[in-house]
Amino acid sequence: MVAFESTARETYARFRKGDCFVASGYVHEYEVERAGQQSVIKEEFVARKIGHNANRTAYEVQRRRLAPAPAPPAQDPPSPAIGF
Repeated sequence: MVAFESTARETYARFRKGDCFVASGYVHEYEVERAGQQSVIKEEFVARKIGHNANRTAYEVQRRRLAPAPAPPAQDPPSPAIGF
């Protein structure tokens, strides 16, 4: 498995050896040529998204605090219906 750019940086920062993970991406095929030997087709999985496996990893989510919602504007109480 390989990862590039921001996926690689985030993975390196957040994962440790032995972590269980799930990944989505694609398979890249490439040809390896060696002198005097027949070329060999190899594959590598290129991870585009990667995360800890929630079924096997105990963790806590740290969310940023959201600003409190503004209070709705005060409204005058409705006047009673007269003349029905």
